[in-house]
Amino acid sequence: MKKSIALITGSSRGIGKAIAKELCSEGYITVINGTNPETVEETVNELNGKGGQAVGLAKDLLTPNAAPRIINWIIDQFGGIDVLVNNAGIARITPFEEADEQDFDETMGLNVKLPMFLTQAALPYLLESREKAIVNISSMVAHKTYENRVLYTTSKYALTGMMKALSKDYISQGLRIYNISPGSVDTDMLRRECPDMDPGKLIQPEDLARTVKFLLSLTGNAQIDEIILRCKSNPPI
Repeated sequence: MKKSIALITGSSRGIGKAIAKELCSEGYITVINGTNPETVEETVNELNGKGGQAVGLAKDLLTPNAAPRIINWIIDQFGGIDVLVNNAGIARITPFEEADEQDFDETMGLNVKLPMFLTQAALPYLLESREKAIVNISSMVAHKTYENRVLYTTSKYALTGMMKALSKDYISQGLRIYNISPGSVDTDMLRRECPDMDPGKLIQPEDLARTVKFLLSLTGNAQIDEIILRCKSNPPI
């Protein structure tokens, strides 16, 4: 049987890497994406060394036309794509009055623009797949926000709303679109932004990876639009 192809953005570390590990263990060919070629290569070697099948695609996701270039590369390599995981993102935790246009452009570019145009570029090929699934890593702030999260909250509201609307347009063609909105996840990004948080009270990336696996297993008539993963201790992000 032909193996399924999964692109996971921002998958050389953190949540994306955990998802890539899970999908590799399920037999997917996973496309590892990140901006640092060395980190991408290390992740690919690690996954392949454990019996997975991964390929690397180091790409700056904020460059013009990054989305169609990424999808075209995958189509050239594999002839199709079955699963798209929009995971790459950025969190700007800063007072509203200190946010500038560069902060806005980077946050909206990575958290909203990239998923939109990756999905647009991948859509014709996803619709040809027997799986045709998109998983978006949103955030709890799309439902309950906190101080100094205006930019981050705006972007995650936009991502969640965009994908819910898109699902209505294509559900009749069998395209499955899922949003996962986690609370605080133990990642390098969170530790940089919130160095005082206790990692022992955070959601682990593996929890999200298992959630993605579960969603992709729903191949019948069951449809879950969104899953919210809440920290038991409910830390503020």
